[in-house]
Amino acid sequence: MRVNYDPRKWFLLANTMSTVYLRKILDPITRATLFDDAFWFARTERLDYTIALSLLQGYQYEDSTPVLESARRALRHLEAILRNTATEEEFSVSDDFDLIEVGNYDRTKTFSLLGVPC
Repeated sequence: MRVNYDPRKWFLLANTMSTVYLRKILDPITRATLFDDAFWFARTERLDYTIALSLLQGYQYEDSTPVLESARRALRHLEAILRNTATEEEFSVSDDFDLIEVGNYDRTKTFSLLGVPC
């Protein structure tokens, strides 16, 4: 069963996932489920992509395979949607997922995932 939170709670969850010591409060399956749910709700236009993308703030600290795979699936789907659109130039994911760039998402942000097994 998917859970869609209000925007404030999504941002609080994103903050928790981006803080190394707080992230451990959420077990890996919960973190993977949050990625799945957020991007599913965004794809079905029930959640703004800005909120879903905010969950990526702590991605560079992630070491759990289920969480990494969940985020990669979401990003591959988003990349496929944006392919051959004007937005494609503002969003790019390197082939091995060591670099994700998102433009026009509040401000340009680069998520460097160096050192994360892909």
